[in-house]
Amino acid sequence: MDGVHLMHGGASTRPRTQEGRAKIRAANTTHGCYTAESRAARRRTDAFIAETCAVLASLQKGGVPITNFAKCQEISEKGG
Repeated sequence: MDGVHLMHGGASTRPRTQEGRAKIRAANTTHGCYTAESRAARRRTDAFIAETCAVLASLQKGGVPITNFAKCQEISEKGG
């Protein structure tokens, strides 16, 4: 019954004050996975992994034996 007033059954009039909006925002935040900081950290991690895979690929092309390189190739093929 989201968006329905509990007393009269009509549509919710939404929170109008800054305090009311803050309460709704806090009530609907269940974790921090989608915060700007978390997204930035994931982008940095993804960039690090991609750079590391590129370095390993260049080393392997140069004749340096790399163990577990297949896992890196698997990750890069998935787009991760």
